[in-house]
Amino acid sequence: MPIQIGSPATLATIAQLGQMRADLSVPIRPGLGLPWSAYRYTGPHITQAGNDLGDPQSTIFGSTPADAVALELWTNGYAADDYLFFASVAGGLGSTGVLATNITANLAARRYVASGAKLLMPLAAMGGSTAAFRVGVSKTGATINGRWIASASNLRYRLSSATQVINLTGAGANQTLPSTNVNIFPETSSQAGIELCIVGTAGSAARMRIDGVAATAVTGDPLLVGQRYFFDAADMGLSWASINLFLPSGVNAYGNTYSYA
Repeated sequence: MPIQIGSPATLATIAQLGQMRADLSVPIRPGLGLPWSAYRYTGPHITQAGNDLGDPQSTIFGSTPADAVALELWTNGYAADDYLFFASVAGGLGSTGVLATNITANLAARRYVASGAKLLMPLAAMGGSTAAFRVGVSKTGATINGRWIASASNLRYRLSSATQVINLTGAGANQTLPSTNVNIFPETSSQAGIELCIVGTAGSAARMRIDGVAATAVTGDPLLVGQRYFFDAADMGLSWASINLFLPSGVNAYGNTYSYA
């Protein structure tokens, strides 16, 4: 049966209403082809020669725009082995200066973005410094691209004031988050969120439980190697002290803590 909509009266069938609802549900997709991230940008486009030297060299992005609250980064390559390695603090990437060795070390123990993906990294404060950030590539000659994300994007989170990162090494046993370490969790139990990158042996996984019970090789949610996971304590009803991770040998967890913006 047609349904009257508005004034003057417009008749629409149930099928047409369904199509209208579907059309309204399609997210805004600026640009052509694959959708861009739906942020408001500021400042210049970032182009940097990829750093394959490891941690000693910080990739500097120039002056941070005054209204910037985050960085969005990606590499020019999109083959299966085009990785972007990232650490939010000094000491976070391999440091031997040999590309092949750095790739092996960073795939095993450091946060990375896989082929074709973009990395979003909130700053600790609007207009904040990126001097501590470390960025690396997996191929000589790769180019890092990026954009500054403006405060008008209303990001919910900022990078915490932590001076260290979450860095858990797999040993075939259960581990808990270092939530009482104020160098990693500066707000301790009230820390807003965490992001974990599961790295190490391809095809493997960590296991996570949130009920205070130790995780095992067969109990808990699988967190896959090569994926990044974000957890908000308030939204998800989580207690950091109750999170348990089973990390097999060769599987590690690396990540950052976040505060509300």
